[in-house]
Amino acid sequence: MKCVSNTIRKTAFALFILGTILCQTLNNNSQPSEKFYSLHERAVKLEIKENPRAENTLLLSSEANNATKLLITEGSSSTEGYGVTNEYPRQLAVLFGGNYYKQSVNLIFDSSNLWTVRNVGNSADDMAQMTAQYATQVLPFYNPSFNVNYLTLQGGSNDIAGGRSAAALGADVKAYVAKAKGHGFLVGVCTVFHRVGNDVGRVNDYNNWLRAGNSGADFIIDLAAHPALSDATNLKYFQGDGIHPNSAGQTVIANIFAKAIPQTPVATSVPVTLHGRVMTANGKRGIPNIVLTLTDAAGNTRMARTNSLGFYRFTKLAAGENYTITAKSKLYTFTQQSKVFSTNENLAEVNFIANP
Repeated sequence: MKCVSNTIRKTAFALFILGTILCQTLNNNSQPSEKFYSLHERAVKLEIKENPRAENTLLLSSEANNATKLLITEGSSSTEGYGVTNEYPRQLAVLFGGNYYKQSVNLIFDSSNLWTVRNVGNSADDMAQMTAQYATQVLPFYNPSFNVNYLTLQGGSNDIAGGRSAAALGADVKAYVAKAKGHGFLVGVCTVFHRVGNDVGRVNDYNNWLRAGNSGADFIIDLAAHPALSDATNLKYFQGDGIHPNSAGQTVIANIFAKAIPQTPVATSVPVTLHGRVMTANGKRGIPNIVLTLTDAAGNTRMARTNSLGFYRFTKLAAGENYTITAKSKLYTFTQQSKVFSTNENLAEVNFIANP
């Protein structure tokens, strides 16, 4: 009996210690923090940790039910937020009412938010690195179910600091913009604000080239034209290194971005992106691995397959042309197996519903 009593006392003491630890954890978690997650987002992150390839699918699945607009901010250290905690992409998320991701880490999440803002900036990146990372850091997050997918590019400063000419930098930017627009993004490009040590002539040459519309971007974010960003030695807006904006400078940049990003996307003649979703009869679930065949007026065909959420996409279609799209499956029949449509808008959406 004495042995049993001792065991009971030890068990009670262990439970007391465990309860104390849990209470402290809960109290600590109740404190304000920059990183806050819903239970769903925590589950997503756990799944990503165990299965990294699931990241895009899981994040898109959580966004598709809430957000309808995407903004990806590409750039170097000023975009990443060197030396500050309120980088301009984060501020844009707050201004727009958006969920905020810095790389793959979710820092703001609210199921009622209509925007998803993704900051993919990396310190020291130049245009060559941004171009190389496009396929892994930008394109996977394009979401055809969204009303609009914006991509902004704040590059060039590191290129000029490395001695590249305005012409060479411009060629890289133009190629990057063309690629992103071909995938359906609406692209905005930033002018380069002056920093200590950069060649003023090359900066001005590049900015003038950009303002003349040579990049092919849908809109320009003219950071260099703002007086607050004209002098990198001004400690009111810059850190002491003469390169990076401080918190006040980041706020200036966020406000410039907010005014420059079109509130209503402007339709473009080319390319046209067709997207849609194949869903079950009740419309509650997307159907994966459905083959879609796209046929133009000349009889040329292209094929696409739905992803795990039932979404599909065709890019680089000619504007103002008629196409026929057909859904085929061995397991499902559809209320309308083939549909004819005209690509008279920048983004066309064609959905298929399976029969019960």
